[in-house]
Amino acid sequence: MPDYTSSAFLRAVLDASRTVTIVISGDGIVRFASRGIQDMLGYTSAWAEGRSILEYVHPEDVSRVVESLTLADEHHEIRYVPMKFRIKDAEDNWVDLDVLSANRLYDADVEGIVLNLQTSETRATYTEPVAAMANNAPHTEVMRLISQGIGRGGQVRRPSFFVPIDATDEAQIICSAPDHPISNALLSTIFELFVTKKLDKAEVAQAAELYSVNLSELNNEQVRLMERWGIAGLRFGAVSPNDAAGEVSDFLVSLDYTMPEHLWMDGIWSPAGIAQWQELMQLAGIALAQERNRKELQYAASHDTLTGLLNRGEFNTQLESMSDLENASVLFIDLDDFKKINDNFGHATGDLALSTIADRIKSLLPPDRRPRLSHGW
Repeated sequence: MPDYTSSAFLRAVLDASRTVTIVISGDGIVRFASRGIQDMLGYTSAWAEGRSILEYVHPEDVSRVVESLTLADEHHEIRYVPMKFRIKDAEDNWVDLDVLSANRLYDADVEGIVLNLQTSETRATYTEPVAAMANNAPHTEVMRLISQGIGRGGQVRRPSFFVPIDATDEAQIICSAPDHPISNALLSTIFELFVTKKLDKAEVAQAAELYSVNLSELNNEQVRLMERWGIAGLRFGAVSPNDAAGEVSDFLVSLDYTMPEHLWMDGIWSPAGIAQWQELMQLAGIALAQERNRKELQYAASHDTLTGLLNRGEFNTQLESMSDLENASVLFIDLDDFKKINDNFGHATGDLALSTIADRIKSLLPPDRRPRLSHGW
C-alpha cells in the first residue's frame, strides 16, 4: 500500500491530474509545476520552474495579475475565485485559462501561491495554416499546423499526425508535437496502422469523414502502450486534394483520450468537433493541391516538355552546383543529320525519335545521374 502522505505519492497524484497545478512566489517566479503543464502549454516542468509567470502572461492581463500578487502577503490567506487570463504556450499561442488560486505564502510547507489552471476555450485552429500557405511556408510546416489544429481543444494538447498513404519511412509522418513523449511512443504504431498494415477502413475512407480505431484492432503491445498513456483509441480522417473520395492521399490522425472531460465522450463526437475535423481536412486538401500545383509548375519551368530532360536554364544551374566537384565532367552528344528525319518523315517522327533517344540514354545511366541530362544543346 502506498504511503499517502509521502511527497512521491502527492507528486504522482498532481501529475495525473488534468488540472495543472503550479506554485509561484510573491513576485511571480514559478517554484513548482505539475507534469500536466506539458500537455496544456507545451512546457516541461523542469523548464517552467524558475521562470517568471509574468513573462508569459498577455500584456493586457499583466496588470490584473500583478494587482493580485500585491494583495498577497505572508499573513493573509486570500483566495481569488475565479480569475481568467491569457498565457503564452510553447507554440506562441495565447491560451485562455480559468485560474483558481490560493495564498499559501505563510505556510512553511508551501511558501507560495498555489494556482490551479484549466483551459477555458479552444484555441484558434485555422488562421495559422492559412497564413502559412499565404506566405509560401514549407509544405511540411503547413501540414504540421493543420495537425496541430486537430490536436487542440479540451483540457490537453493532443499530439496529432499527418500521414501520407504512400509514405515509406516513419520520418515522412508529420507530427504536431514531435517533442511530446506520446509522439515518439506511438510513431511506430501510427506507421504500422496507416502505412504498413493499412486498415481496411482506411482503404474505403471518404474524404472529410471520421473513423475510429479502437483497442480491439491493435496487437497486445500496442494496447499496453496506449493504455499506459490513457488513450482509448485513434481518430482519423481521409484527406483528398480535390475533396473526392476516390483520391485520398493522406490521413489526419489524433488521439482519443479516455478521460470524459475532453472533446468527445464515450466515442460520441460533438457537432463542433466534427465540424472542426471536416474543415481542417478540407484545408489540408487545399494545401495538398497547392503543393501539387507548385511542383508541377516547378517541373514545367525546369524541364523540356517533349523529352522530360532538363532545359538549358536548369542544366546551367546543375552545372553551377557541380563546380566544386573534382571528378565532374560534361558529355555532349550530337545527332547527325537529324534535320533529314524532320524533312523526310515529318516533325512528329522527329519528336518521337528525340523522345526515344532520351529514354534510351536515361536507361543507361544510374538513377542519381538522370536528373542532370539536358536537351536542347
